[in-house]
Amino acid sequence: MTKFYSISCRDAGVDCDFSTIGESLEEVVEHCANHARQNHGMRGFGMDLAARMRSHIRVTAMAPVVEAPRPERNRSQVE
Repeated sequence: MTKFYSISCRDAGVDCDFSTIGESLEEVVEHCANHARQNHGMRGFGMDLAARMRSHIRVTAMAPVVEAPRPERNRSQVE
């Protein structure tokens, strides 16, 4: 079974709705670093912060279920 790794800003104590999931720790930390630079104005994401973020990463055996968008129906299909 494939492992997935996830984290959210809230997991790390930050008031932000960002969350991410990946197939490796490195992927999730990279997502966090990109988010921190783009959305929180952080210039650096050093080893200390990466280690602290890793301590909040959760491991799961399954990827979360993402609901697919439903196709739109036009009126002729409904009537």
